[in-house]
This record gives sequence, C-alpha cells and structure tokens, in this order.
Amino acid sequence: MSLREPLAPMGPESSGRIRSEHLQNERTIWLRAPRDPALASHLLILLDGEFQRERIGTPALVEALGHAIADTWVVCVSVESADARWLECPCYPPFARFIVEELLPWLERRHAGIGRVLRRTIAGLSYTGLAAAFVALEFPGTFHWVIAQSGSFWWNDCWLVERFAQLTQPLPTSFYLDVGKKETQEHMQHREGVLQVVSQIEGVRRFRDALLRLKHNVHYVEFDGGHEFQAWKETLPLALKLAISTTRAQTAWLDYKGGRISLKETLDNLLKSTPADDAARQVRSMPLEMFQAMVNHVAPQRIGAAGPEWDEEANWEFCSFEWEVFNFDQEAIRAWRNAYRRKFFFACEERRKLKPD
Repeated sequence: MSLREPLAPMGPESSGRIRSEHLQNERTIWLRAPRDPALASHLLILLDGEFQRERIGTPALVEALGHAIADTWVVCVSVESADARWLECPCYPPFARFIVEELLPWLERRHAGIGRVLRRTIAGLSYTGLAAAFVALEFPGTFHWVIAQSGSFWWNDCWLVERFAQLTQPLPTSFYLDVGKKETQEHMQHREGVLQVVSQIEGVRRFRDALLRLKHNVHYVEFDGGHEFQAWKETLPLALKLAISTTRAQTAWLDYKGGRISLKETLDNLLKSTPADDAARQVRSMPLEMFQAMVNHVAPQRIGAAGPEWDEEANWEFCSFEWEVFNFDQEAIRAWRNAYRRKFFFACEERRKLKPD
C-alpha cells in the first residue's frame, strides 16, 4: 500500500461539557476525530480552545497537513471564563490535575482509540503555553511534546524557568518554543497583581536555556512579528510536523496492525531500509509491542515472560544480524546497538512488571 495515496477526510467534530472537581467549574470540549480512530497514533490537546478553533484554525490545519503528520485526535479545551484563565493558566496545580486526572480519562471513556495512542502533545498560546509546560512538569511523561507559542514564561519573575532549572534530569518530553522578535515590552501591568517585568522574548529565551542546560530536546524559533494570532498560525505547521511526526517504525506498525502487510514484511522492510543516521531514532520511536515482536523475529526467545538479561550469546547473535542489515557500516551499527540495548532492557523491565509474583 502506498503511503502517498489520497487521504480520506478527518472525522466530524463533536463537543461535550466536562465538570471538573479540581477546578469546581465546567467547560466545553471540542473533539475532531481522526481518519481512522482504531489506528490513530497521536492525541493533540489544544488549550485556549476558542482561539485555536476560531483565530488559528488548528483542527483544519491538522487535516491540511495530510501525509506530513500522523493521524491524530484533535481536542480543543475551552476557557471557562476570562477571569478563570488568569487563575488557571499561570502554573496552577488544580489545572494540571484537571488535564491529566479528569480530561484524559473523560476522553478515553468516550473514545476507546484515545487510550491506545502512542504519543500525546499539549499546546498553548501565551498564558496557556506557560500552562502546557507546567502540566508537563507536574506529570512527567504524560505528554511527549509541549508546543508553547509565545509562552508567558515571564510570569512571577520567571518562576517556572527556575523550577525547570532545579531539575536534576531532563523530563521525557520535547519542547517546541517560538516567540516574536517584536515581543520586547517590559514592565507591563496586565491587571492588578499581574506585573510583567521581563519581556516575552526574554522569558522564552530563559526557558529555552534552562531546558538546554539539562539537554532537553528543544526546537526554538524566533519569528518576525509580535504577540499575534497570524504569526502563530504561520509557525504552527512546523511545530505540528515535529510533534506529530510519523516515523517509518510507527507507520510500518500501523500498516501491520491494520492488516495491510505481514509482520515479517513489516520488520524486514523497516530494518533493511533504515539509513545509518536514522537507526537509533527508529528504535526509540517503535511502539514497545513492535520492538518485542522485532526481537523475537531477529533473535527468537530473547524476550521471554521473565525478561532475560542481555548475555554474550545474545550479543553474538545480534552482531551477525547488525552486519547484515547495516552492510558493515560501523557508525550505523553503533547507533543502532546503543538505542537497541536501552530499549531491550526497558522491554524486559516492562515484562517483569506484568509477571505475577
């Protein structure tokens, strides 16, 4: 099956109301279904839902990107009120708990496919860009990407920047950050009790630097413009392509799960067409179920119910396989082996968790 066949339209948009016990209010949620709900691999949570739908047109943009991104559930989260936005968005723990402990389960109860996605992204604008990063900090690993467009990291004398600077290891989350070169205003009184001392661009730069010091994966963009919807609309496609990317590993696995090719074809085609500089990325992006299937395909019985340790026999078995697949390219083999072994041990550990005592 060609991956460049014309795509069917995304599913229709639906809406519902969710009551939050953490926030003691309720709001509207809009959901745009993917093309194939059973196989869609990503979930995109958009804060500032009204702006995302009406001013930027993000759901339509996701559909227009077509083959450039993976099939995705698109969820727009409304703002309960203007006053609530001032309270909930600046690093407010009840809001983070609402997103993770109430919204995600609420979505999964209504759409089983959402519970099977491989990756989640949370995105926000300005104040909600700050909120998106705070959710990632409060619940590490829940979201694989944060998209913060002109994020208000200046808030409270760059409080969230300091929180990230205090981390001892990076979060398992990548970040897309952008900000306008004209966002240079300082010492602005937004409302009583909300004073912006540093500029928007300075706050975002400080946040970027705090992430990079701990070796987070960060994509940073400074665009020619100010704090405006049109600029965010123009930079968003790049952010979506980064966060909702489709690697060959993910695409191949979805083709297999959809019954389009056999498991042997899936693994053979993937492994023997992987370029040297992409070997490690393909392994890291594999769904764990696919990785386990690959291990059993290449070296049968290497991951059993008990999760065996790596040993010399397994090492020699994979040396032979690696030379064949990567055609004696030592750099490719080194990248593959490092990523592979990390994932192998992780897979074994996951198996141990599932094994009864």
